[in-house]
Amino acid sequence: MVQNTQQHSVDTGQSTRDTDPNVLQRRASNPVESVWVGASAGSGKTKVLTDRILRLLLPNAQGQTGTTPNKILALTFTKAAASEMSLRISKNLSEWATMPLEGKDGLKEKLRKLLGHKATSEQEDAARKLFASVIDVPGGLKIMTIHSFCQSVLSRFPLETDLPPNFNALEESEAKILLQQAISKTLDKSESQKGSPLSEAINNIAQIQSEDQFTILLQSLMSEQRQMKNIIKENFGIDGLYTSMCKFFDIAAGQTKEGLLSEACNNSNFDEPVLRQACASMATGTPKTDQKNGIIIQNWLDADKHSKLALYKEYSSVFITQKGTLQARLVTNKVEDKFAGTREVLENEAQRILKLTNDVNALNTIILTRDIFYIGEEILDAYTILKQKKSAL
Repeated sequence: MVQNTQQHSVDTGQSTRDTDPNVLQRRASNPVESVWVGASAGSGKTKVLTDRILRLLLPNAQGQTGTTPNKILALTFTKAAASEMSLRISKNLSEWATMPLEGKDGLKEKLRKLLGHKATSEQEDAARKLFASVIDVPGGLKIMTIHSFCQSVLSRFPLETDLPPNFNALEESEAKILLQQAISKTLDKSESQKGSPLSEAINNIAQIQSEDQFTILLQSLMSEQRQMKNIIKENFGIDGLYTSMCKFFDIAAGQTKEGLLSEACNNSNFDEPVLRQACASMATGTPKTDQKNGIIIQNWLDADKHSKLALYKEYSSVFITQKGTLQARLVTNKVEDKFAGTREVLENEAQRILKLTNDVNALNTIILTRDIFYIGEEILDAYTILKQKKSAL
């Protein structure tokens, strides 16, 4: 559909004009109007654009001279679209230069369809000469992609934009090759600097992702270079980002997973007497649930601190699921009816274990995010150096 702010008078032909695609396209191609076109694929948007340029080049019905070719600029998203428009315009202009004036396929009829009215003699004469005029323009009509246009502006003002005068814009394939080289350089650097933050970061990520996943992750990170730089800058570096994340998750900076678990296994951080009483109560319950879980709890309570750490995973399974949510049932009604309060004791411990699980997950998020930024910053630095050597953007 072509939308136009131009008002049209109502007459017997108004309904036809509102639905005839040729009329609607002519309205949109009128160069004296500002037009927004919204239409589906294959409905003639490119035709409207090329017709608009052709009408810009032609003088108007009042004899006003058409726009000179070097003053027209058309921007598209893709090179294919720019090429298609250029080819269509060249084809039309070359045909106008040689086709007969009269007849069904003559110049007069072509111009009538384009303009929506009979062309003046000035328009006919101008149409014959347009092909030569366009050919004489250095570089031809300026129909280019947005990226090409921006590149042309930057190349005219390199000093003002703090760019090397001889810079060149990388094609996507070239950028991917340079990025892969930057990744390889970063991995080599980590190998030669064992124990460094970079080396530790890569080791941490490698433990949870395959090589392919790691590569995809790095490529995704590099596609958000500007955002990554801004985050690092806003937090005064990666260490500042790490501190901000610790504060957000209410976890002490420098804390480790082992430290969190060790602290959770200290007898001072849970109510041992009531848990032992709960174990005794669960011994009277169902063998497959109450008694089994009671034994797991009892074994954990009887263990020394070092053994508690080894048994923690099994112990926590009594209270939370593998997905990190609370178990639906901690004790059967049979035990609760006989020893009231057992369920409350287990629920309190379950909440403690759940908080610990969430803290461990948060700590993993903090550490892995910091590590990703360590790696990303190193790759970005290497990538920037490679681009600078090629004066590339």
